[in-house]
Amino acid sequence: MDIQSEINSNHVLSQVQELLINQTEKGIEKYGRTVRPSELSTAEWLDHASEEIIDLLVYLQVLKIKTGTNYLSSLLAENKQLCKVLGDIRKVCLDAKESYVEESVIDSILEIISMAGGESNE
Repeated sequence: MDIQSEINSNHVLSQVQELLINQTEKGIEKYGRTVRPSELSTAEWLDHASEEIIDLLVYLQVLKIKTGTNYLSSLLAENKQLCKVLGDIRKVCLDAKESYVEESVIDSILEIISMAGGESNE
């Protein structure tokens, strides 16, 4: 398989190639040409790369905050649903205490619900 076929068959590599093409087009539109390594000294290229890395860190921090907030929100919503289910289980267990289910089993289930943050036993 040739390299372009490998890139075409790999979704990640295809996306990276597309990013490179888009970035190159932007550079040509903005500067009229592509990058020229001899234009800057090694120190200047390092400074330029450092600035780009700082920008990347800012973008990553934003994504961490956004993802963390969304993740926390989804966890809170899931916890609320689980507490409702635990409450429903508790009601069934309390009703079952008066029927055929062994009381020690019901007490164990109610204790687990209580430790999980559900309602108290009585």
